[in-house]
Amino acid sequence: MELLEDEQASHKQESNRCKHMRSLADVHEIGNEMKKTETLVADIDEMLNEYVSLWGVDAELDKSVHEAHETKWRDLVPEELEELAKKMASKVKKLPKNVKASDAFKNLDRRAKEFSMSCPLITSLHTPAMKARHWDELRMHTDKLKSSPIENANIELADILALELHQGAMALASIHGRRRLIAPRLAEMCPEECSL
Repeated sequence: MELLEDEQASHKQESNRCKHMRSLADVHEIGNEMKKTETLVADIDEMLNEYVSLWGVDAELDKSVHEAHETKWRDLVPEELEELAKKMASKVKKLPKNVKASDAFKNLDRRAKEFSMSCPLITSLHTPAMKARHWDELRMHTDKLKSSPIENANIELADILALELHQGAMALASIHGRRRLIAPRLAEMCPEECSL
């Protein structure tokens, strides 16, 4: 970011020099000769501003994810986390079209999507319906979680996000939604015996 800001300052000097040259060209009645140069300077100015915006959103996402990681499970408000993720994804989408072909944008977009996909899963995990057996099953699928929030309410969200839930969404859905999926099938198979 500092390099871009330094480049912006340097470009500002060049832009001012270009304006001075335009004044001299107008005095000598050759102002039309400056149009290509002025267009180029304006394009560079626009490009620098767009990349400053890109890196600004990148820094904001890093800060948001870092703050989320430090949140204790007991202090977590999942709805606020989801709202933050949606806000960040929206900011990424609104970045100028010219930066979207860059590797920096692609990386930012991927990270924003991963964060955004993880948040609804965190909300699913943060319900009272999640029992110790569900956490045990989730740990069995991931091998990354040493203790569950039921065992340790001070666990940080970073430990839960380290599970890379966005990659294992299907496993989580099967753990969380198994009863809802199985109950209708069982009722069809044995309507008298099963009352779930």
